[in-house]
Amino acid sequence: MDGSQVVSFLPTNYTYRTDPKELCGVWKNRVQKRHLEDFLIPFGYGDGGGGPCRDHIEYALREKDLEGMPRVEMMSPLDFFDDLQAKGGPKNTWDGELYFNAHRGTYTTQAAVKKNNRRSERALHHMELWGALAAQRGHAYNAAEAERLWKVLLLHQFHDILPGSSIARVYTEANAATLRCKGRCCAVHRRPPRSADAR
Repeated sequence: MDGSQVVSFLPTNYTYRTDPKELCGVWKNRVQKRHLEDFLIPFGYGDGGGGPCRDHIEYALREKDLEGMPRVEMMSPLDFFDDLQAKGGPKNTWDGELYFNAHRGTYTTQAAVKKNNRRSERALHHMELWGALAAQRGHAYNAAEAERLWKVLLLHQFHDILPGSSIARVYTEANAATLRCKGRCCAVHRRPPRSADAR
């Protein structure tokens, strides 16, 4: 929209194992290999938050330089992207939404959560719209607060929350958080319109 760019990597899974069969299969089945020397592998029991186990780590350490295997180096995602930038950044650019196209729409058992999520999205949009108009006229815009509120909303868009596959406590907390987010957005964006009209 505004010409900004985000460096990203879209893996084909988020619960990879690190054993040779898995990693060789991931590379073999990868359709786009050109200009792709580095591949981000988020490994471990990711669905449910279990994380990596001893075997995952042991395999990864042994595969640092193992003949017949892609070379594996354990690092944080931040280090991965720093290395990518140091090599000149990504060779390919995607223009559009970063979205997994197999997830077109989300059914849910928690209609209130989806409703509050959408209302929070609209409130954030209005807050940013009025904030941008006010900023054009020289008034301060609280970008830190806007970022904090977006992070609250994005946290509660986690894939187990919107479709209704979490435990009951999650929905109690998600509804309360999105309602607070919406209320705070409304409080913030009620002030800039008056400021924008003041000159």
